[in-house]
Amino acid sequence: MKVSLEWLGEWCDWKGTPEELAERLTRSGTEVISITSTGSRVKGVVSAKILEKKPHPNADRLTVCVVDDGSGPRQVVCGAKNHNAGDVVPLAKPGTVFPDGMTIKSAKLRGESSEGMLCSAKELGLAEDAEGLMLLPSTTKLGVPLEELFPGETVLEVEITSNRPDLASVEGIARELGALGVAQKTRPAIPAVTAGNLAGWKVEVEDPKDCPVYTLTGLQVRPDMESPEWMKKRLAAAGMRSLGLLVDVTNYVLLEIGQPVHAFDADRLQGKTISVRRARPGEKLTGLDGGVHSLTTEDLVIADGQGPVALAGVFGGRDSSVQKGTRNILLESASFHAGRVRRTGRRFSLPTESSRRFGRGGLDPSLVERARRRVIQLLSDCGALEKTEGTLTVGAAPTSHSSPIPLRLERVERILGLKGEAKALGEKLRALGLQERDGGWIPPGWRGDLREETDLLEELVRLSDLEKVKAALDPLAEGRSTDDQEDQERRAIRSFLVERGYFEALSGSLDRKSTRLN
Repeated sequence: MKVSLEWLGEWCDWKGTPEELAERLTRSGTEVISITSTGSRVKGVVSAKILEKKPHPNADRLTVCVVDDGSGPRQVVCGAKNHNAGDVVPLAKPGTVFPDGMTIKSAKLRGESSEGMLCSAKELGLAEDAEGLMLLPSTTKLGVPLEELFPGETVLEVEITSNRPDLASVEGIARELGALGVAQKTRPAIPAVTAGNLAGWKVEVEDPKDCPVYTLTGLQVRPDMESPEWMKKRLAAAGMRSLGLLVDVTNYVLLEIGQPVHAFDADRLQGKTISVRRARPGEKLTGLDGGVHSLTTEDLVIADGQGPVALAGVFGGRDSSVQKGTRNILLESASFHAGRVRRTGRRFSLPTESSRRFGRGGLDPSLVERARRRVIQLLSDCGALEKTEGTLTVGAAPTSHSSPIPLRLERVERILGLKGEAKALGEKLRALGLQERDGGWIPPGWRGDLREETDLLEELVRLSDLEKVKAALDPLAEGRSTDDQEDQERRAIRSFLVERGYFEALSGSLDRKSTRLN
């Protein structure tokens, strides 16, 4: 998972360098595999306005543009198709050098002079993929270097182990840093949603084991709204490109708190019933990737009155996806069986951010409601939410641990070599979110991997300075037992004789002893 330090800074107060932060996380068991910087990677590219656009007289796929970066008009030949007169775009003037060594020069392209190059977000290192030129806000001043408009930020890429789904979010990483002693910032509570039941719709869950809780919220939104630049920037830092406000908000919530959510276009669904069930024999689903996928009875699907519209926890269907002009959406926030999501994701070989989180299992049950409310809050903050029509909920969020996990101080000292008071050890466990009760410890909802005393011992040593943990050999360790001492004596005798020219012959043993000296 990729997380920017700027975003992380809204959750915790880190004062050191990125390298020191990476070292602290890695030493605690959460490996940071890379530290990179975003922002424009090309120096000298500036903002410019397209004054005129016309077809190239000698090339159907090219256009001839007159642009101005504030220093006067210049002609540039362009191969993109998504620009028009009046757009503000990045301009690389002659002399600009790109990271791959390409240098922009004045040249003639199919007979027309070109004084520079108009750039895409991918060429500037601002996106992994891009279609056409990067279109800047119309209010952008001309001649501003792109490194000022898109300053670089530091991004950590974290390797998350299969037993720690709680770390697959900005909140989770910040919470882990809190357990390591980094001060946490107070976050405003996500406001509650007061709308009542969603009228006119029905939700059916075939097997509660496959889907313990499913919520469906009707929302009316303003169509065709663009995501704010701060949201696009954070998604880009995490390796996601902007796909419109409705999709961006769901992706943002997934990265922020770790709960996948999905938005359906309500007007494109058939009927008024949403079913969470196993796929029927012969059913197919056209995914968002455009591929037609054949389903089996082991696949868990979300279906409308006509058939599957999504693979639960894996990916959505094309026919029910939000589009430009979508006004009425149904927001899904749910909990799905980890094993079923994992097996389906593997069979289709289409790992998604959603399936990676559901498939690990152990997601905090409270995230279902928090994610639903957070999406509504973001849509409202962006000015896109017009009306909340209500919510349908089937099932209930499963409860986590019911009985306390014991922790014996004598085992802490004997196994870990940690000699400390109960108070000091308790502070470490409380920093992880555990609560002391009835002589044991109750893990928080986001730590479903903590089930027994050994798990608590691992957490204590993980949060300790390993260099200060003394290493002590058990009396029966190698070299201490009688058998080991006898074996060492035999080896010494053999070495003594071989060094003096004797030869050693080993034959099959005719008695019960496994080794004989001949």
